[in-house]
Amino acid sequence: WSQVAASAVLVGFAYARASFARQDEKKDDWREFRARLVEQEKGVTKAGSTAEDTWLHGAKLLEKGSVLISHPGDHYSLDQQYFHKAVILIIKSDAGGDVGVILNRPTSWGIKDFGEATSTFEAVELHLRRLLGLTIEERPWKVSYGGPMCFEPGPRGDATLMCLHRERRNQRLKEGEEILNGLVLLPYNYARELVAMGQAQQEDFHLLSGYCGWAPGQLQDEVRNGGWQLLCAGSKALLPKTNQETLDESTSDGIEYWQSFQDALQAKTAPGSVGEQRADQALRRWIQQNLLKPPASAPSTQKAPALRLSAGTVLRGSASAWILGGQTTWRPRRNAHSRPPAQYLHKAVLLTITDVAEDEPAVLVILTGPQVGELPNGGKVFFGGLVPSERQLLQISGSYIWGQVLLPPHMLQELLLKGALEIAHGVKIQEVMDAPLSNRWAVAGGRLESINDAAAGLLGDEQQRHWYQRYLGLGLEKLGRE
Repeated sequence: WSQVAASAVLVGFAYARASFARQDEKKDDWREFRARLVEQEKGVTKAGSTAEDTWLHGAKLLEKGSVLISHPGDHYSLDQQYFHKAVILIIKSDAGGDVGVILNRPTSWGIKDFGEATSTFEAVELHLRRLLGLTIEERPWKVSYGGPMCFEPGPRGDATLMCLHRERRNQRLKEGEEILNGLVLLPYNYARELVAMGQAQQEDFHLLSGYCGWAPGQLQDEVRNGGWQLLCAGSKALLPKTNQETLDESTSDGIEYWQSFQDALQAKTAPGSVGEQRADQALRRWIQQNLLKPPASAPSTQKAPALRLSAGTVLRGSASAWILGGQTTWRPRRNAHSRPPAQYLHKAVLLTITDVAEDEPAVLVILTGPQVGELPNGGKVFFGGLVPSERQLLQISGSYIWGQVLLPPHMLQELLLKGALEIAHGVKIQEVMDAPLSNRWAVAGGRLESINDAAAGLLGDEQQRHWYQRYLGLGLEKLGRE
């Protein structure tokens, strides 16, 4: 992500209102003119479509106001699941990079869940106006997920909050940055004040927290390489309904909204493949973990006990914590610049190679990895981790294992505290190695306690096989667990 690329758009949010004086583009937006030409070329002109800002067509030029839709498939099943079947509006595109916001990721979070969103001065001013009867009472504001950068629910108020305002023909704001004709970007605080003063209606705003950022040239390369479908659309085609208009408190997966763009483009999409269906499930699981407000509970005061494990200790991986690749900070590094998703730790059995103390790195090897090679003498070589070991191959109970897992100091302690890994107390190495690969997690004490756990475990199994295919280049015929 490019923090610098995004800052040019967002730095003005800290300035006075004067910095947001409206600079309108031409009333007859050139995008509408281009849309009319496209419709004429296709011979599918719809009466009033350009006048009503409901036009939509494919494009080749990446610019402010462009729209990205992700292609169907399973590209984002292992990581960055928020991009799967996403619709993204580009709000900045220049030499400094590109910034966009996802439009189809509603959350169950409200504005009060993002800390203090109004300055003391603004709060006092609004209070005085209410006392004088000069304000309009507002409903609780709903918040949608705009992207992974600066999406920070919590009391600290570190989130970036911005609104897209869908303008009415007879109501144009005097402030904000016009992204395209009829759609204006402005900070939440200004939007809230406009609503309170009766100068705008709350249902015309789409409130977002967070954004997506790309370094210079990165997004253009992704588009060129087929990572995104690029299009242009009118404001009402993009936002037929804002998140402030939606009365339903439930949180959708946004796939129906994404499909409406596919249908409008008359894209020929085959029935969802097994991989695409798995990616849909991964997206819904990501939404459940990240966009649904958890039940209120007392802050945890649990502290990890002092950690000291001897070499030869058996551990097992969670059947749920690694389905989406694990939290980014948990993921073992492959090298100094790469930290891939870690589905390979799903229902894994691991062995400590050295003694482990909490302030020292931990060296482990996976005992449930697939076969990745064969020695001249016929010995089978199995995957043990992403980092090559000094001895190249480790021999354990007659099996040859390539690679190891390296965890920085304190990380193993955190993974044990969070339940992402567990110590398999009383389990001997030989017991594990005598069992077939498919049974080793159970031999190490792994259990699925409910139907929901079993369903999640099956999704994790599929994700893990996909990980082995993508990162190790193994075909399905080599991914049998025996």
